[in-house]
Amino acid sequence: MRTAKLTTFISLLLLLTFIFSSAAIAVASPAGQNVTTQQNTQNQGATTSVKVKERTRLKACQRKQTNIKRRSDNLIRRVNLIIDRFDRITTRVEEYYNNKLVPKGVTVENYDQLLADIEAKKQAAKDAATVAQDTAKGFSCDSTDPKAQLGQFRTEVTNVIRALKEYKKSVIDFLVAVRTKGKNIKSPGATSSATPSAN
Repeated sequence: MRTAKLTTFISLLLLLTFIFSSAAIAVASPAGQNVTTQQNTQNQGATTSVKVKERTRLKACQRKQTNIKRRSDNLIRRVNLIIDRFDRITTRVEEYYNNKLVPKGVTVENYDQLLADIEAKKQAAKDAATVAQDTAKGFSCDSTDPKAQLGQFRTEVTNVIRALKEYKKSVIDFLVAVRTKGKNIKSPGATSSATPSAN
């Protein structure tokens, strides 16, 4: 019986020692720190992920910014080339009209109006190109809404294209009016109005 009590006592002692040592190890061990470390690692991972996304978004925006500046420069260059070409055409038509038709008594009644329309449409194209260029210069990735600025630039480019089409139409109207009079030099109605038909 003494042996049984002694065995029970030793068993209980060992059990209590095991329990207290486990508790002491749990308190002293970094297991609690492991939970905190895991949370910190997750937070750092989330922060790093956000930073990576922001960096990627910024680089994409900077590429768009460079692209917009390049497109703006190309747009201005092309607008100037088109204006120069239309100016040369208009000058040649004017020379033909003043040197060939007017000496023969052939006139286009709305000649001044056609020229004024050409100048107005040319100025409108220049103004639209300037607005588009200013919009491109104002584009910045640091602004509050770069996406809206990009949309604005696209709208301005569309306005430039529309203005150039109107300018082209006014040059064609002038050319057709003078050409029609030139073809009708020998006909009796050579001095009648030469308003071109609508396309």
